Amino acid sequence: MLFPQVLNIFFLYLVEVVNTLTPNISFKIMEKSPIERGMEKVSQASMKILYIHHPHQLNERALDTYLKELPMPIREKIRRYRRWKDQQAGLWGKLLLMKGLEDMGYGKNLIPHLQYTSYQRPFLPKNLGIRLDFNITHSGFVAACVLSKKQRIGIDIEHIRPIKIYHFTQQFSKTELQEMYDADNTEKAFFKRWCQKEAIIKVDGRGLSIPLPQVHIDGLTAKVEDQIFFLKPLDLVEGYEGYLASTKPIENIEIQELNLEDFI
Repeated sequence: MLFPQVLNIFFLYLVEVVNTLTPNISFKIMEKSPIERGMEKVSQASMKILYIHHPHQLNERALDTYLKELPMPIREKIRRYRRWKDQQAGLWGKLLLMKGLEDMGYGKNLIPHLQYTSYQRPFLPKNLGIRLDFNITHSGFVAACVLSKKQRIGIDIEHIRPIKIYHFTQQFSKTELQEMYDADNTEKAFFKRWCQKEAIIKVDGRGLSIPLPQVHIDGLTAKVEDQIFFLKPLDLVEGYEGYLASTKPIENIEIQELNLEDFI
């Protein structure tokens, strides 16, 4: 649409003419403040997913460099993990959240205010004046964070790997288990259903305190007690299964893959 551009050019011309005819009165076009300029970079999507795929172990120096981006209590918690994969998963999750908060226009310095419910679901207190829900997941070498301004959201990603399905008879119905056995790729079918249920109970907020057989899935909708949930598949990295879940239909999503350089 050219009309706004033409109008802007005409306005600039008018200001120049007025300044020429009235030299004692100067009209200036105000420059944008740093906050306004920063807001131009804010994501316009109501929901955003940030993820990273890093299949290598960081050396100690690099790990320290990225940990320094986080508040001390979070650094210490990550350091307590014994396995390097768990350390990096925790690191990526918090860095993705920081970047997501910044991209959504809230600033990354909110991380120190992070709190947890009695079910260990992370959240930012309402007294900060933020209307935002977020959720973090990691599996294998992938970590992801989803942020939403308009709805409660859950995400789960799982690395597809060999698994003994008969160990999960308490988590799935007989019909669900038979569908997995009958599928062309049994492991993929298993992790698809697991991701769906995991994303749903993360939206609910009670996590695995909800027995998975009570999560009833029908296509891309699901029900837990009297609450309806909506599902959306994610195809982020080959060899991984992923799903979003929400109490409202999921749309207008922006997805961005990040690299190590994006965190420094």
